[in-house]
Amino acid sequence: MSRRRLQAVVAAISATTLVTLAYLPIIGQGFQSEDYLLLRWLGEHAPWTEEFGGFAQPWLGITAVGFYRPVATWVFAAERALFGASILSYDLVHYAVHLLNCLLVFGVARRMAVGRRGSTVAALAFGLFPLAPDAVLFLASFATLFGTLFFLLALWLFLEERPVLSKTAAIGACAASAAALG
Repeated sequence: MSRRRLQAVVAAISATTLVTLAYLPIIGQGFQSEDYLLLRWLGEHAPWTEEFGGFAQPWLGITAVGFYRPVATWVFAAERALFGASILSYDLVHYAVHLLNCLLVFGVARRMAVGRRGSTVAALAFGLFPLAPDAVLFLASFATLFGTLFFLLALWLFLEERPVLSKTAAIGACAASAAALG
């Protein structure tokens, strides 16, 4: 591994370590907000038991709001099926996704030629002050958290370090963009 790459890895790990220390006190604090409602609903109406897997109807069957979140709903319903009422399991998974988002911010900034220090600051700023902090703090904000993951992944793939975007990166960027919209 080259010295520059090693420095970038150390910078990314340093930023995510600081973010971890900042959020550590809130992990396992308990369900909040509408977490109870969503967990109960998804326990009783898992998308895989619905016609077309929930892809042909509004979010949670609420027609007045018009949300359409099939991908995020499938992810959260799968978590509900796996974790039941174990808040720590949800927190750890959602927090890991947030850290992955921080690393993707770092990677996007690096591919945009911001430099190691600028990329570290971007990842740290995003990690400590995300655009929607409730995405990290409340389970019910799962769609924002996972939508951000897919969006940043699409952006990172799109900014592939080549003169011409490879076919694999282009397909991955399109698939991640579609998942972010879902």
